[in-house]
Amino acid sequence: MKNKFLKSIIIIFGLVVTFSSCEKKLEIDPRQSLDAADALTTVSGINNAINSVYATLKSTLLYGRDLIVIAEALGDRAFSNGKGNRFTTENQNAANAPFGYWTTAYASINEINLILEAIPNVTADAATKTRWEGELSFLRALLHFSLAKAYAYIPTFIVPTQDRGGVIISTVGF
Repeated sequence: MKNKFLKSIIIIFGLVVTFSSCEKKLEIDPRQSLDAADALTTVSGINNAINSVYATLKSTLLYGRDLIVIAEALGDRAFSNGKGNRFTTENQNAANAPFGYWTTAYASINEINLILEAIPNVTADAATKTRWEGELSFLRALLHFSLAKAYAYIPTFIVPTQDRGGVIISTVGF
């Protein structure tokens, strides 16, 4: 009799716990992510987005290594010694060189463009908005210039048979 009573208590307790769970705890927004519609509408959102752009600059695919090394490997100022397989295709000016630095730079440029488009809609003082626009315009120009160094010819030193144009100047976010 005691076992039946104990089993029924456990079953009732299990049913009560199962059907009386709190739904609010299941609907917590993740703290590490932010809704895209709200991301660029506040001063802190813009500052966080600018910090994100600065964080991508130190990536090995950008100024952490590649955008400095690629221009040298594509030109005649550096060479691959064959001890590793990095930058050998760039050193040989091969057409199938990896484009991790290209896509990372343009992803950062796109992020900059989206922030610049959102700045007029944010409630902040004019000096702060001007500082943001100056920082972001400089970073976008720096990334475009670095891409041009790696993929285009210097305007005073164009080889007509090799010239395929420059890089895409992107000023609109998507």
